Amino acid sequence: MKKISMLLVSFMIFITTSVYTFPVSADSVTGRLLYTDISAYINHYPIPAYASDTGYIVVKVRDLEYYGFDVSWDEETRTANLDLKTSENNQTQISGIDNVMLPAQKTGIQYSRYTLNDTRLMFNGKSIDVYNACGSSFIRLEELNEVGEVYWVPELKAMKAWINAFSSTDYEPLAKASPEPKPIISDYSSYYNIDNTRNDWWFRKAPGYSEIDSSVVSLISNHKVIFRDTARPKKIYLTFDEGYEEGYTNQIIDVLNKYNIPAAFFITGDYLKESPELVERMLDYGYTVGNHTFKHPILPTVSPESAAYQISELSNRFAEMFGVNMNYIRPPEGSYSSRTLQLADDMGYKTVFWSFAYSDWDTANQKGADTAFTQIAPYLHDGAVMLLHACSSDNANVLDRLIQYILSEGYTFGSLDEIWV
Repeated sequence: MKKISMLLVSFMIFITTSVYTFPVSADSVTGRLLYTDISAYINHYPIPAYASDTGYIVVKVRDLEYYGFDVSWDEETRTANLDLKTSENNQTQISGIDNVMLPAQKTGIQYSRYTLNDTRLMFNGKSIDVYNACGSSFIRLEELNEVGEVYWVPELKAMKAWINAFSSTDYEPLAKASPEPKPIISDYSSYYNIDNTRNDWWFRKAPGYSEIDSSVVSLISNHKVIFRDTARPKKIYLTFDEGYEEGYTNQIIDVLNKYNIPAAFFITGDYLKESPELVERMLDYGYTVGNHTFKHPILPTVSPESAAYQISELSNRFAEMFGVNMNYIRPPEGSYSSRTLQLADDMGYKTVFWSFAYSDWDTANQKGADTAFTQIAPYLHDGAVMLLHACSSDNANVLDRLIQYILSEGYTFGSLDEIWV
């Protein structure tokens, strides 16, 4: 046995409710995981909860570790073991319980589709089925009925599990958290000493192949930059830039949702102002919404103070409207410098470039879905971060065919968050 401090990110516990009653069929359960404002408790220990569209509530094992549980992993038997952390007087020790709060998430945001896998979880002597989604594992709290009781408390909007063998302590219901504030830079003087030479993102591509120069790798290596995922073969990441709306985003979202494909949309301040209902729909379907700056300036051409304003102004307005943070930034036109990358790092963002793009942004020069397909399909490669513009009718019209082709070639789609697990 060994402690799975790194694997805890990938384990979750499934709590069950279908209109707050349990579904009859368990062996064929699949669905999409959704964020929720429902709380969960095990013997009154509060755990931030999520949900699924088939009537399940989800709790992360990582959170269980924080709030009173212990998890160990046996690789040979593919079994995780869950227990309570106890002190010598058998009282559960929970760190920071007074500050426990639900994550600031919007109810209805899609997380991933889940399926049964070959892992088991042992809890109080009971073996529990484990489900998988996006590399994470889950169990259903319903199965704990055999070692206790699971029930819904409407006045608390909470699911509770009572495990007879464990002691308990009463705690207050979980509070809803606000988005964690981004770091604030109060003194910009040091940024004037950082090289601000403008670089424009460029990559070399060939069928099944993409690379950037070693000098660029060296420049970005000390910063939080994504442009390709080298750790996961046969993975594709779809990202869409949204400077303005041309009427195709709903179609793009419909196709992505049809195949349950994750994606990221990078929006500007004008887009947030003019198309808030589309931004809300992106969130409702679980897509990442990233920062493309407030007014789309070329960041190396403005002062550090102005660059920081362009980033924070959009992020702050977005958080005020939807209660969630932006965590990724795509510099306008892919223009960057050592200074702007450091500024993004210090403001709490990860910079997202790409390993594939093509000339799709000119709305007056669209050439049809067939041409778009020939411009995209040959250049698939492992870990590709694909940049597509949502203002392109070609992209909207080719997307369904393109997704089918990518899947047929053995690729799967990922979210940017997977790269940073």
